[in-house]
Amino acid sequence: MPGIYTRQTELPVAATEAFAWHERPGAFVRLTPPWQQVRQIRAPQTLGGGAEAELAVKIGPFWRPWVARHEGYVPGTEFTDVQVRGPFASWRHRHLVEPL
Repeated sequence: MPGIYTRQTELPVAATEAFAWHERPGAFVRLTPPWQQVRQIRAPQTLGGGAEAELAVKIGPFWRPWVARHEGYVPGTEFTDVQVRGPFASWRHRHLVEPL
């Protein structure tokens, strides 16, 4: 059974504003800590419709391709990143934005 990691964060903005932040260009770059060895090769144009992000992740001395597809898009509420090809056996990252 794969490991599951869950994290919740309260933000000092409305849920609609937080979700819109994810929809704007450059969100992945803004979310990536500078110490992580991940590069964005190609950004998706949308969070829905099966759009894919192409990344490269550094593992040891090598850069490995990583492709993630956006699925489960519910405007203003949620989307899920699913690894299509990459360094993990499987990987799903659900983004759920709800008002308090």
